[in-house]
Amino acid sequence: MMHYLSMRLKRTPEYIEWYESQRPKEKAQIAKRLTNIEEHGHFGTFKDLGDFLSELKWVNGRRIYYSIMEDDSGDLTL
Repeated sequence: MMHYLSMRLKRTPEYIEWYESQRPKEKAQIAKRLTNIEEHGHFGTFKDLGDFLSELKWVNGRRIYYSIMEDDSGDLTL
């Protein structure tokens, strides 16, 4: 498992549109998970799908697909 002091999450316009369509309870669950990644580097249950693509997994079947890329500042961006 990878641990970082902090990560910056870069949300795509597609992600923002999808997130805004979620119900308040779902938004809270998603926001909590992403905060754990940003603040603690803890991804929870995830799966590496190859070709720089991974997915965050929830028990209820929700999935968020992401890539980790290094930006110009050397920070990792989700």
